[in-house]
Amino acid sequence: MEIRDLILEGKSLAGISEKEELQCKYDLWCSKVKASVRKAGFCNKNQEEIKIKMHYTENEYSEIDTLKSLKKSLYSVIQILEEELVFPKKDIDRQAELKLIEKILDNFYMYYRAMYRQPVHKKGTLKTEILNAVQIVHVKV
Repeated sequence: MEIRDLILEGKSLAGISEKEELQCKYDLWCSKVKASVRKAGFCNKNQEEIKIKMHYTENEYSEIDTLKSLKKSLYSVIQILEEELVFPKKDIDRQAELKLIEKILDNFYMYYRAMYRQPVHKKGTLKTEILNAVQIVHVKV
């Protein structure tokens, strides 16, 4: 099942006002969400966050409190799914990070030349004296 379909199904659950029916359908919906999230390749951090947000408190003395807790957790999970749909967060592996940094550093001479070797534009607010005061220091990580 697609994430969009799960979001729509979750929003339809919000209209249920009977506790037992909502609990039953919510638990079923949660199992679908867990399976779809795994299948969609969400990172472990997001999967854990969704599992935590799925938890609701059942108040045996008040159905209204149980419904509020259920709906709160429902909306929290829907919100996370919508955010992930709009802004997907893919984990970049260490190798890709290093390659990106390497690419930036390979072109560093261009930035250095533009910043320090070429004359400052007449309308520029930085003066040559200020630029000369800037020093690049090697920091060991």
